[in-house]
Amino acid sequence: MSLFPLPKFLRRQGGLARLTSELDPPHTAPGDNISAFLQARTVADHDTLMDISSHGARNLANLAAERLPMALDETPLTVNGYDKVFASHWVDDHHIVIGTKCNKLLLLSTRSNRVIDLPYASLFPPPLCARPSPVLRTDSAVSVEGGSSGALPLPPLPPNGSRATSSLACLGIHSIAVNPSRTRMAVGGAKPYEVVVYALPEMVPVALMTGHADLVFALKFVSDDVIVTGSRDTAVGIFNLSAEPIDTIATSYGILPVIAATSMRREHTAKVRDLQYQSGDGVLATLGGDATVRLWDVNQMRVVSKMRLAFPTENVCMGSDPVRGVLSVGSQSHVSLLDARAPVRTGRYGGDFSTSGYPERVPPASRALHHFTSVDEGWGVRSLAHNRHVIAVGGGMGRLSFYDTRGMAYLPVGAGGDQRYMDVGQLQTGEDAPVRGSSSASCMALYALSYNDDYTQLFTGGGPLQLGMRGAYCAVW
Repeated sequence: MSLFPLPKFLRRQGGLARLTSELDPPHTAPGDNISAFLQARTVADHDTLMDISSHGARNLANLAAERLPMALDETPLTVNGYDKVFASHWVDDHHIVIGTKCNKLLLLSTRSNRVIDLPYASLFPPPLCARPSPVLRTDSAVSVEGGSSGALPLPPLPPNGSRATSSLACLGIHSIAVNPSRTRMAVGGAKPYEVVVYALPEMVPVALMTGHADLVFALKFVSDDVIVTGSRDTAVGIFNLSAEPIDTIATSYGILPVIAATSMRREHTAKVRDLQYQSGDGVLATLGGDATVRLWDVNQMRVVSKMRLAFPTENVCMGSDPVRGVLSVGSQSHVSLLDARAPVRTGRYGGDFSTSGYPERVPPASRALHHFTSVDEGWGVRSLAHNRHVIAVGGGMGRLSFYDTRGMAYLPVGAGGDQRYMDVGQLQTGEDAPVRGSSSASCMALYALSYNDDYTQLFTGGGPLQLGMRGAYCAVW
């Protein structure tokens, strides 16, 4: 039974099954595509596989992670007429949901190269965008688990001292997340409702959420019903799908409940640019524009460790390897690797700042593990994705590279296997002639990197780095 009843129009139309049937041609068996088979085989040759077979599937996965970049081949996807892909998430092995700067939520098919526009901006007609979101003002406390004893006070104002007044159309969709049971998808954007929740696999909106004073840069599910958000208003928010709605809104997709944040925490002194959640340890990591990474005990929603970054310029993205307990943080010219192991209540070292309630196992100064230089020549690291010990790096010059944390070096890529990075394909500007990669007049940044579930495909998305330029790029490798 779904948490919210699905609109009648969805039950009539058949949800994602109908959408994907429209997108995809008849299925072709893998055996029918000899080119794809031969390329996949280059991940590991027969002799190598025989040598490592005794070491089990883990060693095979490590080998595949190292060999995969050399076997990757770019397949561009058509997204003409859209602007800058900021977020992506794989629905299955053949479909990807992306969010753009122009407030489009799109479903892409890797089989047919077709696009379906999912409901997002159409939920907020102009009269609705103009009114403030319905957040109640009160001083009562709210528990993290979602059992509220009242509504929350409004979060603090952005650092400029004024509430965001930009229209929804100029801010975009910056984050997409799916819950562990794959029954809900959350999309983070701007006001009046900073989070929109969709039912899966039906792909229809079922709830709106609000509580931040500005747009949401990042969000993650920490359980099937609880979402943690990071915003430009410097706050970290907690939303619970099981909380009592504070309002309802009539939209073209039915009447949707409006849910307020159950808690707001302000620990960073600048905007929260990204966050990652490691479910095994119950540790949430947040990256702030104040050049710090803070680790949170997600059960108590309190900060237990704070790390200052050695490279404090343009820290806009963060990756996570939950198996190894490692975080990667991008900057203007470097990627920093940090120890994200969960602090414990006993240890030799004291907490590093006053909001830490107990000593931690790893001293903050020792959490910096390694730094390596970006291949984008100072144009900034814009996205990161982990595949075991290999980190995919997307940069501001449109370069895709893969760093091996075992060998402490970039893996060779390219046709001859003698390059440290690959230049991505065409930037689609909506004009007749697409632009290839980056030029002296424009740089195409890779804002979105995401692997599919079995790490055999990598999605890359982005657009012009310059603020005044329009265009989009999407491809699957």
